[in-house]
Amino acid sequence: MANGASNTFRQLGYALALPVYATVVTARAGEVLGDATTARRLTGGGYQDLVRQVPADVLRSAYAAGLDRIFLISAVIAGVAGVAVLALLRPPAAPAAEPDRVQTPSGVAA
Repeated sequence: MANGASNTFRQLGYALALPVYATVVTARAGEVLGDATTARRLTGGGYQDLVRQVPADVLRSAYAAGLDRIFLISAVIAGVAGVAVLALLRPPAAPAAEPDRVQTPSGVAA
């Protein structure tokens, strides 16, 4: 069950994180370029068409700015998750030691 839950949450994380990160890249590229439409074309795979209209170094810096923002967000999420793991997961408690039992002559433990 644990393995199935782990796989489900991993796939759910991929399915949710990809569109969120793509939106962040596009938004940040739009801030750098000053044009949301150009940013959507850039992040949608239209680099070859845009390079004729916008200098290549500007397009690269816009895309890099979007990736920079994603790396920052991912680092913060990883840090928060690491702290949560340290706070919430505890090592198993050691079992309490049983007192030594002494055998009586009748064979019954005391």
